[in-house]
Amino acid sequence: MIRAVADELWLVADGQARLFEGDLEDYKDWLENQRAREGIKPKQEKNVQPKAAKPNKKALLSKQAKLEAALSVAQTDLAAINHQLADPTTYTNRARQEIDRLNHSHVELERKIAELEEGWLALEEAMEECS
Repeated sequence: MIRAVADELWLVADGQARLFEGDLEDYKDWLENQRAREGIKPKQEKNVQPKAAKPNKKALLSKQAKLEAALSVAQTDLAAINHQLADPTTYTNRARQEIDRLNHSHVELERKIAELEEGWLALEEAMEECS
């Protein structure tokens, strides 16, 4: 269910909350490593046959719509920054720090767009598996 509704995972540990860079499998591995360091034995799973998790198409469509909306906003923001960076007056009328901020925002938006596109493609593949 978490895979269907969560866009990002946050890790709360060691008195801090931070964005978790990974998926649920990475979190499971991280959790097992933490337990091993602390000497906590993992819970014994009962003899339950794993279910073949079939993705919920409605949830996938909802998540895809959220990604598309976020992608549209990021692309609009990137276009605005590209317009500012392409304007020669930007470099004569602005402080160096503001230009650096624009360049940094440009790089971050390109990274975000790439991540959103990868997520969108993964959802497309998952929806194909539902069909």
